Amino acid sequence: MPSQTNPKKIYEVKLTLTGAECTCEDYIERQIRCKHAFAVDFIITKTFNKDGTVTETRTIRKTYSQNWKAYTQATTHQKELFQKLLNDLCNTIEEKPYVFGRPKMPMRDMVFASGLKVFSTFSLRRFATDSKEAQAKGYMVKAPDYSTVAKYMEDTEMTPILNELIAVSSLPLRNVESSFGIDSTGFSPSKFSRWFDHKYGQVRDRKIWYKLHLVNGNATHIIAACEVTMQYVSDMNELPKLVEETHQNFDMQQLSADKGYLSDNNLMYLDKLGVAGYIPFKSNTAPITDKQSKNYHSDIWRNAYNYFAMHQSAFLQHYHD
Repeated sequence: MPSQTNPKKIYEVKLTLTGAECTCEDYIERQIRCKHAFAVDFIITKTFNKDGTVTETRTIRKTYSQNWKAYTQATTHQKELFQKLLNDLCNTIEEKPYVFGRPKMPMRDMVFASGLKVFSTFSLRRFATDSKEAQAKGYMVKAPDYSTVAKYMEDTEMTPILNELIAVSSLPLRNVESSFGIDSTGFSPSKFSRWFDHKYGQVRDRKIWYKLHLVNGNATHIIAACEVTMQYVSDMNELPKLVEETHQNFDMQQLSADKGYLSDNNLMYLDKLGVAGYIPFKSNTAPITDKQSKNYHSDIWRNAYNYFAMHQSAFLQHYHD
């Protein structure tokens, strides 16, 4: 078995009638079954028969061949197709009527430029050539200056527009998806906040980061709804809003989430919408049946807990769908 930290290092696992022996340092020191022996159990199963023969069963990893023709066709035209799809999405943006003052750049052009800039992974100055090429293709009325793109990318007015475009982009798959998952991930810009440490009496820096909360389809991985917040925002509180947006556009049948989303309110909200919620319970969780307690759990919560505790295999099958 290869080492987990160094794949070039190989350990020899020998299966015996009494157990398994391994050449790794962990087994040599403790003389108990190590992780390499357990890994072999997942791959090879040996049955010792009464007549002395041994039946060996091996698990073969299933692999899928790559359709290289389709892959090459998609990747070599990826940027071209992205611009066409982005242009179609931006055409749905309604421009605000001009009232007074210096005319602003069209919002659809700025959204297109911002999206193409992120796709290109170039800096704003290096992106200028792509911007001019997009104008020549008719995707923008005028190629904006790099500083203008930077200004609009920081404009909060663009946030609801982007959220709406993400939702619209998922609609072609509304008849395919009915099972969803919700989760969050963190990402950090190069920014720091300063704070005073009273314990040590000095000013320290702390890195700022953001959280992306999203609901995605389990079959197609399409993003149905999303929200960006600061790092201290709880995952649990974001569930109702994201589920509501997803439920408006999809026939939402079930939702899988980790333990961070578990709450009585969330389970009741999912039940109200007719969505089956598969949220695992913590190991120390126990139902509170005393109605006088402020932490009293509803019937919906207790039913979910009983299903999780008594039907583990069925729960996990739905949870990992």
